[in-house]
Amino acid sequence: MSNRSAGTGPRKLLRFNTIVRMVQNFVDRTYKLQDSGAVTKVTKDQDAHAVSFSMSDLMAFIRDNGIDPANPDPSHGLRIYLGLHRHTPEEDADMPDRPENYINQHSVILVCTQNGEDLLTNDPTFAGAAGMGLDEGQLCPPPACGAIDALLTS
Repeated sequence: MSNRSAGTGPRKLLRFNTIVRMVQNFVDRTYKLQDSGAVTKVTKDQDAHAVSFSMSDLMAFIRDNGIDPANPDPSHGLRIYLGLHRHTPEEDADMPDRPENYINQHSVILVCTQNGEDLLTNDPTFAGAAGMGLDEGQLCPPPACGAIDALLTS
């Protein structure tokens, strides 16, 4: 694991083949515990291995957290948490309209940061968008996840 802090050092841009290899590594090496207690291997056709957000949703999320996308402050960043959709009271209350096929699927939760700290609120009475995380991007699959899917083996 890298000790590189967010925003330091050169950006690490990945070529297409490297991205394919890393997604394939995820599919090849990831297992999930089912509600029945069975452990099953992730497959490229049945398990989420990508999440897509529209640019307008991302920009609105960033603006909602007090960050101007056109003039970003270097102290601001984005943390991506890995998660798994389940039926829990918290998830069902926050995401009442999520598709049923999201249950037991991997996902990501986006959180704005400042100086490396999450800009989240833990106030249950809070009603604004600032201090919240963004989820419910389009899980893939379904539908297919673009050019990479055709190159993955199950």
